Amino acid sequence: MPHVELIELTKRFAATTAVAGLSMQIADGELLAVVGPSGCGKTTLLRLLSGLESPTSGQIRVDGRDVTPDASHRRNVAMVFQDAAIFPQLNVAENLAFGPRLQGASRDETQRRVDLAARQLGITDLLSRRATELSGGQRQRVALARAIVRKPQLLLLDEPLSQLDGPLRQELRLEVRRLHRAQGLTTIYVTHDQSEALELGQRVLLLRDGRLQQLGEPRQIYTQPANRFVAGFVGSPGMNIWPGQWDRTSGGLRVPHLGWAFTLDPSLSRRISNFPTHLQIGFRPEALKLLSGDQNSNPSQIGFAAEVESVQWLGERQLVRLCTQNIDVAVASVAADAAVVVGQTRHWRVDCDNLHFFAADGDECRLTPAAAE
Repeated sequence: MPHVELIELTKRFAATTAVAGLSMQIADGELLAVVGPSGCGKTTLLRLLSGLESPTSGQIRVDGRDVTPDASHRRNVAMVFQDAAIFPQLNVAENLAFGPRLQGASRDETQRRVDLAARQLGITDLLSRRATELSGGQRQRVALARAIVRKPQLLLLDEPLSQLDGPLRQELRLEVRRLHRAQGLTTIYVTHDQSEALELGQRVLLLRDGRLQQLGEPRQIYTQPANRFVAGFVGSPGMNIWPGQWDRTSGGLRVPHLGWAFTLDPSLSRRISNFPTHLQIGFRPEALKLLSGDQNSNPSQIGFAAEVESVQWLGERQLVRLCTQNIDVAVASVAADAAVVVGQTRHWRVDCDNLHFFAADGDECRLTPAAAE
C-alpha cells in the first residue's frame, strides 16, 4: 500500500487551476522532489497535503485513510518554508521542544527527541541561542530540526534553501540527504531548481500549469524526457531542439530555418515511421561532438559547421554556444582542453542514437531512440 496517494486532486482559484487532476502514489520513506516553473502549482500541492488548503475535488489518502476533510492540526504533517519561521522569543532548544510538548510528549521524551535532532543537524552548540543570533543556514537547520522532532508522517519542504548562497545551499543539500537517510521520513521537497531536484529526489515530479508532465527517477527524467517541455526544462542548459521535416520515402531530414539536410540511417527512419512530416529534433549539449576534420561522412551521424559565438569555462567542461548567419544553432558541452575559439567556425556532429524526436504540434508525443527498441 502506498504511504500517500493522490486521486484526481484538483485545486481551482476562481478562473485559475493551480493543480489539475493530479493522480500519483508516494512510497513510505520516499524523498520526492517536485519541480517546475513559477506558478506551476508546487506550493499549492504542499498546502493541499498539509491541510492549509482544501481541494476543489479529488482525494488525499495516507496509509489508505482519506484525510481530505481533515483540518491541518489533525494531520501529522511538518512543513519547512523558504523563510525559517522559528519563534524569535524562544531559544533553539525551546523552539525544538515546542512541537513534542503540543503532542503531549513527556519531559524526558521531549528532551530525547531534541537532543537527537540537534545532533543529526549539527546544532547542539546552538541550543541556548535565540533566533536573532543565528545565521541564515543555522536558522534553516533549526527549522528542519523542529520539523523532525514531531515525528511527522509526512515532511514537506517548500524551497527551504532558496534564500541561501551557493556554497551554503550545497552544504545543506547534503544535510537534507543525510537527514532523510537517518530518519526515513516520507519527504516532499519543492524546488524551482531542476539540478537540485535531480540531485535530491529519489523520484522527480515535474509540473507545468498544475499538470503532471513526468514522474520518474532522475536518470529517466534526463535521458527519456516525456515531452518537449521536460526536455527543455531539465538540464543545465536544457536540450537543444530544432524544428524539422522528414521524408518517409528517402529518409531525408531537413532543418529548414538553418537550410540543412541530412540522411537518416534506415533503422532510425523505421523508428520514427509513425511521426508526421513536421517534427522537433532534440539532443543534449553533451551529445554534440567536436570534429577534428572538415567532413562528416558517417551516415549514423548528423554533421554541420557552425561558428563559436561564446565559450563558458566550467572547470572540466566548456559550454560552447554555436551560431550560423546570426542564428543560434545549439549549445555544446565539450572537454576543457577542446580547442574552441570565439569567432572560429568548426565542424560538429551528433550520433543518431542520441537524438530525441517530438511531434511539432504538441508536447505529448515523443520518441527517444535509445529507449525505443
